Amino acid sequence: METFLKTINPLLKKGVTIVLYCTMAVAALVVVVNMVIVAAFPYSVDYGEGPLLDQAVRIREGEPIYTTSITEPPYTITNYPPVFTGLLSLFNSRESSSLQAGRILSALSTLGSAFFLFQIVYIGSRDRLAALTAAVMFLIFPFVYQWGSYMRVDNLALFFALAALYTLLRWQAHIWVLLPVALLLTLAAYTRQSYLLAVPFACGVYLLFKDWKRAFYLAGITLVLVGSLFAVFMVTTNGGFWQHIGVANQNAFRWETVEWYFRDQLWGPFRIISMIALVFFIIGWRHIDEWKLAAPFLLGATASAITVGKIGSSVNYLLELAAAMALALGLLFAWLRTEKKAHTQWLNDPLVHGIVVALFGLLLLSQMRTMLRIDLVEKASHIQNRRTQTEELRQIEALIAGVPGRVLLTEQMNLLPQNGKSIYLQPFEMTQLYFDGTWEQYEFVREIEQQQFDLILMHQWDGERWTDAMRRAVWNNYTATHYLADTVVYLPAGDGPPASAVLDCEPASGWRAPTSGSMGALWYAQQAFIASGLPWGKTPVYAVADGTLYRFPGWSGAVAIQHPDPFDEDQFVWSFYGSMRNPWNANEQYVLDRFTPSFSGYPVKQGDLIGYQGAVELPGADLTSRLHFAVVPGDEDGFFPVAWWELPGNPDAYLPNLEGFDPLALKGTGLYLGIEASPSRGRDVYWHPYRCVTAQEGN
Repeated sequence: METFLKTINPLLKKGVTIVLYCTMAVAALVVVVNMVIVAAFPYSVDYGEGPLLDQAVRIREGEPIYTTSITEPPYTITNYPPVFTGLLSLFNSRESSSLQAGRILSALSTLGSAFFLFQIVYIGSRDRLAALTAAVMFLIFPFVYQWGSYMRVDNLALFFALAALYTLLRWQAHIWVLLPVALLLTLAAYTRQSYLLAVPFACGVYLLFKDWKRAFYLAGITLVLVGSLFAVFMVTTNGGFWQHIGVANQNAFRWETVEWYFRDQLWGPFRIISMIALVFFIIGWRHIDEWKLAAPFLLGATASAITVGKIGSSVNYLLELAAAMALALGLLFAWLRTEKKAHTQWLNDPLVHGIVVALFGLLLLSQMRTMLRIDLVEKASHIQNRRTQTEELRQIEALIAGVPGRVLLTEQMNLLPQNGKSIYLQPFEMTQLYFDGTWEQYEFVREIEQQQFDLILMHQWDGERWTDAMRRAVWNNYTATHYLADTVVYLPAGDGPPASAVLDCEPASGWRAPTSGSMGALWYAQQAFIASGLPWGKTPVYAVADGTLYRFPGWSGAVAIQHPDPFDEDQFVWSFYGSMRNPWNANEQYVLDRFTPSFSGYPVKQGDLIGYQGAVELPGADLTSRLHFAVVPGDEDGFFPVAWWELPGNPDAYLPNLEGFDPLALKGTGLYLGIEASPSRGRDVYWHPYRCVTAQEGN
């Protein structure tokens, strides 16, 4: 057996090495292709890209980006120091701007960070495989894969930080190295201020092990550089610099978000690399000299990653930690591959050593496989979904270019500077300032009410980006006219179809609309949530046609009416009216009192008042006044389907998909009402303005 193991051992090591090289070659190609795809896409893939482009253009035009007051118009916040936007200003102006230069800069920065990780591992070990493993593992880390080519400040900041680590390690014997290291640390800090923690801490601890005096020299030089620049910016902006990068960045913090990221997004799928980093942190001090640099970097990056708990944070807060974990992995792998080890004699046995290295390589391959699967299946889907919306994004751009005045939007704010306009409001940032009491929204809401904006675009997932007062001002004074790229387009009331147009449709069914509102219809599983935006209990709900009204036992804020099917006289069909209640108080219902739960079978006429809009919490949708309406086929006896009996008592329940009910698979709720229904046949949430369609269109 021992002879067999000795024979197979070198073959196993060599085989794992070959597979590692092949896997990393494929992984590197996947990363580069993704970078090219993202860089070539002309529209925003992240909320933060638009404000950065706007800031770059304003710098180029000589306009201030750190205004003295953050509570006066334009309501914009410059969250970061100016290194990244300053570089972007070289390539963008009011006449010509795009996202490409910034994305290329970010992609090159990410590749540069991988290069420095390679060099840091290679300097002491001279092990190309281990060094390359660290670099590639960093690149395919899903946080990096997703964020590495976005036009965001984080990638450049990490590049400067890792350049500082490499420079210190490479030329540590020379006293002059302290100055370039301090310069790189300052550049990292003035690209993103949070980079003043992990890498400066790592450099300081490393020098304390080597020469404590140099540690204090580096700290002094860095503090002088950072402090001097801070003073310059504070003086030249009249204090606005700190107002933007400090005061305006103090969002609410949620520990449950930290727990979710660390447990579900980090430990869950990346358990192997997490365990390897932990092992390195615990045992590396005895065996690996670079531990003195990498361990404090890992510790500082972990502390910095905790700030992901701030509202509005994303995986960019985990990029440093991804780099630190990849570095720890590479250094430990290089040490394991070393033939002779001073403190672990048992690993010097060739047979044991070969088995351990091969097993470690297999662990790395397993982690790479998991990462690549997440990259290609989950992370890549984001840019793929955006690319499928290219034509609709072009239509949004044409709408923006076609209006002379101000425009409000969120998800594609880059389209403002790209069409000669400036951002007037950053909704998420100002909403957070409103919630913490820093900003008073009254004047801005008045501007909406006075229709001072030619166009407002609200993205479907804007839950944290607008206050309730802003939304209601839009719904009450603007009309939804288009639904493009998951975005509702609003024009000032009077410039588009009237908000009550849904009441005026004349469908082939002969039915009327059950209610009205300025928001339109939110489609979910072929059912409509028709919303007015008015307070609960204020918007009337009417019977769509003659029939018999039923209110089944246990139903809360819901009724159903049985009608002869207008498209098939031998069948019955039901109109369902739900959400007519306070979502937090089941006893506060808006169904008329005369329709008591204890008795059913009320004859009603088309247009009879049956209640008022309430609200319901629907996955992915804002909580606001709306009616849940659906057309439900009767069962074999024409009665209301038993499967639906229990649902109306639970407004948070997932609703059944009506596509499986005949004949609605062909006709659809929208056909009965004569309004445009969702193009989706599934359970996704889709939001549409009201638009009457003819019977021919509906069929």
